Amino acid sequence: MLAGNDLALAVDLASWKEKMHRLWHQVHIDDVEAEGTRDVSVGTRIPITATISCGDIPSKRFPSKPISESSIPGAIVGGN
Repeated sequence: MLAGNDLALAVDLASWKEKMHRLWHQVHIDDVEAEGTRDVSVGTRIPITATISCGDIPSKRFPSKPISESSIPGAIVGGN
């Protein structure tokens, strides 16, 4: 798939990865708010809201709508 069209997709992907690597240090979490943080046990789902600064990375690269735990690879469930 990446080899077609004179490797255009592979070149685009490599360029994007280099840009993200160069700018990623600018990404940081400004604020996190959690609901129901009292008496929480392992496996309890806690809704959170986070404010994230993207630095010079175009904001279109980040979701602007709420995302669910199921869409986050490596989400912590069961204390793991």
